[in-house]
Amino acid sequence: MSLNQRDWISRLPAIEFAINIATSESMGYSPFFTNYGRMPRPMIWNNPELTEYPGIRTYAQGLKTSIK
Repeated sequence: MSLNQRDWISRLPAIEFAINIATSESMGYSPFFTNYGRMPRPMIWNNPELTEYPGIRTYAQGLKTSIK
């Protein structure tokens, strides 16, 4: 995260994803589940080979880190 907070636009996809998978207290469902009837697949594979799609792995890991 940038101290001057000029990198917020690059974080918007992760923020949108986090909001869409968060469970609403009033409904008990997430917006994603309400729209599609299911939750999205996990972003990181459980046992992938490190050489399998390295660019995607790096991007997804970055998103996962910013959601936490």
